[in-house]
Amino acid sequence: MKRWISIGVIFGLLAGVLWSVDTTILGVVGGDASVADIAAKVLVYTFAATFIHDFFSAMWMWIYMISRKNLGNTLRKFKTRSGCFVVLGALLGGPIGMTGYVLAINNIGASYTTAISALFPALGAFFAFIVLRDKLTLFNWFGLALSIASVILLGGALAFEGNNAILGVVCAIICVLGWSLESTICAYGMKDGEITPYESTLVRQTTSAIVFGAILIPLLSSHSYTVQIVQTNMIWLLLLAAFVGTLSYMFYYKAIKTIGPVRGTSTNITYVAWTFVISWVFLDGEFTIKSMILSFLILVGSIITVIKKEEPIQNNSKESMPQLSTVNE
Repeated sequence: MKRWISIGVIFGLLAGVLWSVDTTILGVVGGDASVADIAAKVLVYTFAATFIHDFFSAMWMWIYMISRKNLGNTLRKFKTRSGCFVVLGALLGGPIGMTGYVLAINNIGASYTTAISALFPALGAFFAFIVLRDKLTLFNWFGLALSIASVILLGGALAFEGNNAILGVVCAIICVLGWSLESTICAYGMKDGEITPYESTLVRQTTSAIVFGAILIPLLSSHSYTVQIVQTNMIWLLLLAAFVGTLSYMFYYKAIKTIGPVRGTSTNITYVAWTFVISWVFLDGEFTIKSMILSFLILVGSIITVIKKEEPIQNNSKESMPQLSTVNE
């Protein structure tokens, strides 16, 4: 296996682990007594919390880019062709994908929403094949199918919750479309090297925060709830969650850039398994033999998905130089 593939897999797995930590922290915030009344209003709370999360995440990226003396150059990327594709991906994955995710949870419950949303790597693979000609072997497809099937079984233990099951399923499908298109479109935007994964993360989180803050929060009249959350002690945990989530997106976009959207999402989706493990270890969550086996199968499926055939070693060392440059992208 080539070195650049190994690095990309590590980026994707780190993105998954960090996203599971982010998710767990947000779950702790939602269960805290100081925000319990707001959290009970599922739709309003989730949008308010997501706005705060993405706003702080964008701020973390701004601070990072300022420290690298690259903020001005990064902001100019909004006007570039590549930056416009990342903005489009951000809109699809953030406000549209996340809105579908939240509405689905509100109508069919978190378990089925998680299970359905886990289909986004498969659809992303289709889009990547159409747009980027990113091909998988039958063995890779088997791994992707194994991982997704295990996620569905892991999240499908509970019955549908709520009265609007059809609406919930439609919203979950919108989420799948948004997230799968985000990975493909952002990969397309980053393919020419005009915008880096880290710059893409700033563009993504800033775009999401602006849309949530300027459109969705006013639309739901959630200003007061947002202020209430900020005034609780949980704001420090939200800051931490935003920091961890920012690192997750940085690694996720780096994985997409390095190993492509299909393999990047297949390693990132392991967050479902990591979340079960973290909840079990730190929060006394339920972790049965079934969930342990399925979590293991998710990881195995992801590993199978990213495996590529070894290519013949070039005898002429000069011919191999362009491949080595990929490591530093």
